[in-house]
Amino acid sequence: MSLGYGASNLPGGLQGARAPVDVFVPERTWLKWPLVLLLLLGAGLSLRARHRAFSLFTLVLLHRALITLAFFGYTRGMLVLFPVLVPLLLLPLKAFASSRPSLAGKLPVLASCALLLLWLEAGTLALRGPRDFMASGSTDRTSGKLIQDDWIRLWPKP
Repeated sequence: MSLGYGASNLPGGLQGARAPVDVFVPERTWLKWPLVLLLLLGAGLSLRARHRAFSLFTLVLLHRALITLAFFGYTRGMLVLFPVLVPLLLLPLKAFASSRPSLAGKLPVLASCALLLLWLEAGTLALRGPRDFMASGSTDRTSGKLIQDDWIRLWPKP
């Protein structure tokens, strides 16, 4: 839930760490608390009769979370759930918009504009050329290369 959106990982940013055999997690993790709250709200709404079609997403999320907690505990184990997280994160917004008819018509337009902005950002950054990053962590004594099975801190090159 700490990961951001788009090629710039907004609002988490591009500074962070990569745990041993895991994925990059940004240093700024304030976004995870509103998203966890939104996810729990979406999961709770999916159990109500009006939004019962979303209950399968909640069951898949719960199943994968229990498997990850019991056996692996890696962040990347939960990344496969992204297609399940998006509908559950958007369900509270859908429920709120359906209670306000004037907002319900504008919501798809706003969501489409946000998606287009994320694609535009990714396209602009892709056309600029590669972005350089700096890394620090434990190194191998003989080769001087970073040890991949240890914590690695990453940040964009100034």
